[in-house]
Amino acid sequence: MLREQRFQMYLEATLKNINKTVTDIKTKKLTDRDHDFEKYAMQESSVKKNWSKIKGIYKGEIIINIDNDELIGCVFVGDKKDKGFIHSLWVSKKYRRKGFATILMKDAIHKLNGIDLTVSVTNKPAIFLYKKLGFVIISYGNEKTKSDYWMKLKSKLSKNEKQMYDK
Repeated sequence: MLREQRFQMYLEATLKNINKTVTDIKTKKLTDRDHDFEKYAMQESSVKKNWSKIKGIYKGEIIINIDNDELIGCVFVGDKKDKGFIHSLWVSKKYRRKGFATILMKDAIHKLNGIDLTVSVTNKPAIFLYKKLGFVIISYGNEKTKSDYWMKLKSKLSKNEKQMYDK
């Protein structure tokens, strides 16, 4: 328990310093409607591999580093298929712990209407972030393997679901 508390304190301190860290890097946001979106999105291997499935079905946003023309991170939310499902969030390893995941997730929620997602049960930093942003664990994403959680924005829960979390 002590180890988990220290980890949580570390994450909270990291989240408090986000604005200072992010402003040190010159960035630009692009959405799936922007001309260069595909060019930058393809820098991430899983996006490149699944582009034919993603394009036209999911709305997306990316952040690029203007100084080196490099992809920092991306998020995709279901638009036609799985409407509102946050399909993927990715941030390059060298830009992690700098607040970009928070920026992308806030935009996924407020601009792209993302309301639910799945996350690996072992991905503690992501679970902590999602909880900070108002997500709650509904169930396992895969009941057989119990390898991931299904999380949903608490504000988007049905009345019956809200009663479970208000106790």
